[in-house]
Amino acid sequence: MIPVNYKTICIAGILMLLMIGVPPASASSVTVGSKTFTTAGETRTVDIILDEAPHGLSGYSFHIIISDPQIAEITGITKPSWFDGLWTRQITSSADNSLAAVDIDQTTTPANPAGNVKPGDTNIRLATVSIMAKKGGTATITLTDEELDSDQPAINQGIISASIVAGTLLVPTDNGTIPVTPTPSVEKNQKGSIGVTSTPSGAKIFINGADTGQKTPHVFADQAVGSYEVYVNLVGYVTPPPQTKSVKKNTKTTFDFDLTQVSPDMGSITVTSTPVPAEIFINGIDTGKQTPFTFTHQPVGRYEVYVVHDGYETPAILAKAVTKGKQTTFEYALQQVPVPVKVKILPNRLNVKRAGYVFAFITLPASYNAVDVHDSSVICEGASALRLIRNTSAPRFFVAVFRRQNLVKVNHGDQVKVTVTGTLQSNGRKVVFKGSDLLKVI
Repeated sequence: MIPVNYKTICIAGILMLLMIGVPPASASSVTVGSKTFTTAGETRTVDIILDEAPHGLSGYSFHIIISDPQIAEITGITKPSWFDGLWTRQITSSADNSLAAVDIDQTTTPANPAGNVKPGDTNIRLATVSIMAKKGGTATITLTDEELDSDQPAINQGIISASIVAGTLLVPTDNGTIPVTPTPSVEKNQKGSIGVTSTPSGAKIFINGADTGQKTPHVFADQAVGSYEVYVNLVGYVTPPPQTKSVKKNTKTTFDFDLTQVSPDMGSITVTSTPVPAEIFINGIDTGKQTPFTFTHQPVGRYEVYVVHDGYETPAILAKAVTKGKQTTFEYALQQVPVPVKVKILPNRLNVKRAGYVFAFITLPASYNAVDVHDSSVICEGASALRLIRNTSAPRFFVAVFRRQNLVKVNHGDQVKVTVTGTLQSNGRKVVFKGSDLLKVI
């Protein structure tokens, strides 16, 4: 019997999320055909049909059981015409055969993402069973230990949940009487349970990458049959490798973990910023904490830290080593992302060797007011503004006056960018603004 989906094994890195304890939204059904024989010794066939494969079909396995081996026996199993994959039949007895099949269509392409059975296909023949009648009577033919795998492992763990509709075999008695046909039974979806323990206990339990919200020891009942990956995590202990096991019908599958305490070589990490608060990221992961904050009991080693603050430029990542018994501090002076302003500079043909004035005509964005600009903060290429000229009829507009001989770092050229910066007060905080104009500089 094949316990896993072979296609899933071939898709590296897929993370399968399972909502623990919640059954699939819908289920398919597998119907085993019924047959009436005319006489003992006659051989006839019944089909095993999957009514629907919403997400394709990559493989299946089950036992085919005849309830009374004195009434009829299995003489052969034929694969469907569409099937060209791996096919295995095992004979336990004349009334108990197991079948495992994996659809490994090698012509899979992005346009043909499934195998021979595509998502949404219906009335899929899984096998044809040859049965020989032995003596008069009635027997049931059904499936047990069934596992059906889809082509989409991210949906319900790749498991096709299916109910089984058993078939009926009717063989006439010696006097030609046909037995009364019993009502076929529908078996419930196959379930098992998962037990997770650890030493010491109290570890958080993760199944197929999802935090279950439970801690060891715990038993998860009513879990669909199939393969599960389980690991646990306990603060102060090394997280062990995950374990993968198969859950079987009406069986408890146990995952046990022996945890090892982490090395006592610990230090601490303190992160501060100006201004606060800023979100803290360590080794690329959002810690959920804000500056200022100290992380204690951190294993010695190298750490990469950065912070993020709305409205401020994200600083470069700092990398430092945490040493035993020491506090390692990461400090950040954040630079505000400037508010863009419109700047027009006159004269637009600038002779920096000549004495005189430069006038910057500045228009602030909506919601800002020129009266809130800090006069001493306005700078043009190293030169501080001599004065600001405001107009109450145009509250977002002002003119900054500079001495041209005070400008520094201005190169000659036909298209030279000249920048004006400054600060203003808005809603109780200082806001940086910045704008530029292109001049001809001689």
